[in-house]
Amino acid sequence: MGSQREIFLASGVKDTEFERFVYAIEFVRRAYPSMTLGAFATFLSVANHGSKGGISPTELGERLEQPLPTIFRQCNQLSEGVPGKPGMNLISKVDDAKDGRSKKLMISVGGLNLISGVLDILSIEMPGADERD
Repeated sequence: MGSQREIFLASGVKDTEFERFVYAIEFVRRAYPSMTLGAFATFLSVANHGSKGGISPTELGERLEQPLPTIFRQCNQLSEGVPGKPGMNLISKVDDAKDGRSKKLMISVGGLNLISGVLDILSIEMPGADERD
């Protein structure tokens, strides 16, 4: 059992799937107070494609049915930020191996830690966890 799950259980809240979900969202909001629901959805979509070599901002916008300016703004917020506005460092922008002019979005180490904490609260095993032991 992971530490975030132990904290949840110690809180005295009834251990239901819904309460675990609510606690997981609160965990994300405490860690990243400026995270919006839209940015969290973008983050989860990037995380979902991280093991598949990343996803381009255009592909991400199409999947989420969001305009590119929204995707770029959220990705700047989720990555290193912009001058005067530091980012969350949850995703990384890497050069696309097939097209050096474009970028792929991938989950960063900080993003993996956040996903791990959420999965810990939800008590879901991370895919491939047995392979790392």
